[in-house]
Amino acid sequence: QRPYYESSEKAYPDLVYDRDYRHAYLVVYEDLSTYDSSKRFEDVEPDLRSKWEQSKAESRLSWEEAKHASRDAWNRLRP
Repeated sequence: QRPYYESSEKAYPDLVYDRDYRHAYLVVYEDLSTYDSSKRFEDVEPDLRSKWEQSKAESRLSWEEAKHASRDAWNRLRP
């Protein structure tokens, strides 16, 4: 139901959350505690991008497509 997901569905009609988006959320969920609470998403984006590139598994999304989901996770978990 997120706008970025709907946009990706147009590019990948067979989009599957577990294959294509799951890791974009996990790079934030798994490592959030390693970042200072004063950091903004923009401050850690290069690191998250690197982690995404290493862990994206079978996802067909580029970081530019996946980062919106990572930002979503970041914003949900940060006060």
